[in-house]
Amino acid sequence: MNQKNNYLIKNYLEQSNDLPRTAVDRVYDDLLRRIVSLELPPGSQLVRGELCSEYKVSQTPVREALLRLEQLGLVNVKPQSGTEVSYIDVKQLEQSHFLREALEFEVVRQLTQIPNEEIVSQLREIVAMQEQVSTADSEDIIMFAKLDELFHRSMFTAIGHESLYKLVRSRSGHMDRVRRLHLPSEGKIRSVLAGHKAIIDAIESGSQDKAFETMRDHLAGTISRVRILREEFPEYFN
Repeated sequence: MNQKNNYLIKNYLEQSNDLPRTAVDRVYDDLLRRIVSLELPPGSQLVRGELCSEYKVSQTPVREALLRLEQLGLVNVKPQSGTEVSYIDVKQLEQSHFLREALEFEVVRQLTQIPNEEIVSQLREIVAMQEQVSTADSEDIIMFAKLDELFHRSMFTAIGHESLYKLVRSRSGHMDRVRRLHLPSEGKIRSVLAGHKAIIDAIESGSQDKAFETMRDHLAGTISRVRILREEFPEYFN
């Protein structure tokens, strides 16, 4: 593995544990992780007093963290009845998909038009790591999902627009939960890997049309299954 790429990947996967964070950030980051991973499923009650005890903080960081999550549409704060994790909103799913598709089409278009050997090499190594964690005796879905995020983030970073990826991520909470429902499905991980490889090949070829086609097909994988997932897991949706 290329040493530079290896460093970048490991740094990304480990950095969140090393960076100093405020009490608000710590509570927010952990609640966000637990919500999008479905550790806290829709409808879960979030009691401020219990959260204060769990995170060993005062009321203020908990309140501010919950307000941030409310702005993302991931919790409903009700003054009289407390706070609950929101149900997956299909309309917000569609809006998130629309935003991501528009931006990632432009990202791959630009990547086909510039010298791209370095990003192609980095993306191939991310996919190789995804293959490793997906072929282990026990699939590490959490690590696979982190590497999936890194794959897409790396493309934005390569053209100098990582801030736009952060915008996409800030609107992805509902989609992340649907992906978490979908990822364990038979054949889904193989489909993601095939999609990533096709995107890399298209970028390397310099073909805008092929890049658009492969990215469209890749991003459509989960959104096209929402109706079926909603029927299978009705308790997660509004």
